[in-house]
Amino acid sequence: MSSELPLRLAFQVRLALSQDTVETLAADASRAGLTGDEIDAARAGRSFDIQAEAAIALALRLRAGECTIEARRQAEHVGLRDGEVSAIAALTEED
Repeated sequence: MSSELPLRLAFQVRLALSQDTVETLAADASRAGLTGDEIDAARAGRSFDIQAEAAIALALRLRAGECTIEARRQAEHVGLRDGEVSAIAALTEED
């Protein structure tokens, strides 16, 4: 996990990027404080939290190779810092 991202946010992004059902990742996310509904939402590429929603959208666009300036602006608009945006980009390159 990146130290630039809060642990809960990092798990939400990783769950959204995970293409497989990864029970270990979900269990770790639960221990980090995510509820079952938050885990399910992240797996579906969504979040109930506006910052996590923007982070997930950015990560999914980066992974798809279609990241736009708009997605980065949205992430910054909801309060994600440059280091967090960079950490999200790094998560998309894992696996």
